[in-house]
Amino acid sequence: INPIISSSCSQEDHQAFFSKEQNEEQEIRRIKRMISNRESARRSRLRKRKQLENLQSQVLQLLAANHQLAEKLNLVMESNYEILQENSRLREEAICLRNELLMTSMKCDPLQEEDNGACIHEIRTNNNQSIISTSPNSITSSMDILR
Repeated sequence: INPIISSSCSQEDHQAFFSKEQNEEQEIRRIKRMISNRESARRSRLRKRKQLENLQSQVLQLLAANHQLAEKLNLVMESNYEILQENSRLREEAICLRNELLMTSMKCDPLQEEDNGACIHEIRTNNNQSIISTSPNSITSSMDILR
């Protein structure tokens, strides 16, 4: 710098010059910060968008899994109902067969009855157990057991 020129510049001119440089540097920093903030906001929006897409995908997967489980539950419930129906039918069939057996066992054998007067009898107790007797005299003793 030329000393004549620099001496002709006043202190105020120097301050104005440095102040202008400082203002320009501050403006440059402000613009860089603004650009950096915009880029950061853009990245943040992208992250949020990606997160939202992941959550939507997860919702679809969970809805599909829920639908499959509901279908399985319906199949199991139907199967359970059918098994209960079959169980009920088999119980009724068992009761019918037991009654037929009782009817058959209560019939007297005519040859045996003529020989010793014996006849097959079955008595049902309160808890559905049966007592089979082969002589008429044992029927009264079986009745005593029931009391």
